[in-house]
Amino acid sequence: MTTIFPYVEENLGHGHVYGAEASATYRVTTAWKLMGSYTFGRAVLGVDPASTETLDSTEAEMPRQQFSVRSYWNITPVLQWDNMLYYVDGITAPADSYFRYDTRLGWHVLPDVEVSLIGQNLLEPRHAEFPGVPQAEVDRSFIGRVTWKF
Repeated sequence: MTTIFPYVEENLGHGHVYGAEASATYRVTTAWKLMGSYTFGRAVLGVDPASTETLDSTEAEMPRQQFSVRSYWNITPVLQWDNMLYYVDGITAPADSYFRYDTRLGWHVLPDVEVSLIGQNLLEPRHAEFPGVPQAEVDRSFIGRVTWKF
């Protein structure tokens, strides 16, 4: 005889996530394009009082505001310079907010071969993507890349 014990796993969490995003693109010249975006977001999460689970306070939090300004400039038909500035609101305190600046210089050595030099997170040695999570820190970095399309 086999006895079966039913086991039911329930998610007694509830919540609402809402927000809005606006973006714009402006072509300054045929060789230069500017783009910008702004995002507002909010998460309201909770757990039913009958639940034995708890809600980690960081689960209900997200950056309220984020914006970016990006510039894409084709200096010549084979040389490109891209610049990006980002802002992300702090989750738990104003100290957790950050600006990030990235840049890329690309050179099309041949029509199918590009050599790029990239700098990321150039304003600070590092910043935390999520407060209290050491693995989520992003370091300043410099990258050399060769891309061959075939």
